[in-house]
Amino acid sequence: MTSICYGYGRHSTKKQSMTREVQQARTHEHWQRMLKPEGVAWGDFLYDPATSAGKPFSEREAGRRLFLMARPGDHIVVSKLDRLFRKLLDGVSTIEQLEKRGVIIHALDYPIAANDAIGRDRKSTRLNSSHTVISYAVFCLKKKK
Repeated sequence: MTSICYGYGRHSTKKQSMTREVQQARTHEHWQRMLKPEGVAWGDFLYDPATSAGKPFSEREAGRRLFLMARPGDHIVVSKLDRLFRKLLDGVSTIEQLEKRGVIIHALDYPIAANDAIGRDRKSTRLNSSHTVISYAVFCLKKKK
C-alpha cells in the first residue's frame, strides 16, 4: 500500500499571517520536494478555520478526520508544530497515538539535526516521540527570551 501525505493547518485569529493558503503551500512544497520522490502520494490538505489551539487536535473537525484516516506509513505535514497543538499534554498524547499507529509527523518549523536520532530520515524533520514535544516546548520558551 502506498503511503499518503496529508497537510494540516489551523487558523486562530483574523490577524494571523499564517493563512490557509500559506500553510497549504508550505506543506505541499515539502511533499513535492521531500516525500514525492520517495513514492509518497499526496492525499489532501485539511484545515480547521478559526479554531482555538486549546481545543485538542482530535476534537477539531479536520483534525479528527485526519486523526481517524491516517494509516501506518502515512505522513502528516504541518508548517508549524503549534498548528497541531499548543498544550503539552495534547501534543504528547497526539504524537504517541499517531506514532503507535506508524504515522509520521513533519513539523517544518522544528529544527532537528539530520544526524539526530529523531531526525534519522535525513530528508525531513520527523517527530517520533513525546520527548520531542517536550524538547520543542523548551525550544520555544528559549526563543521567547
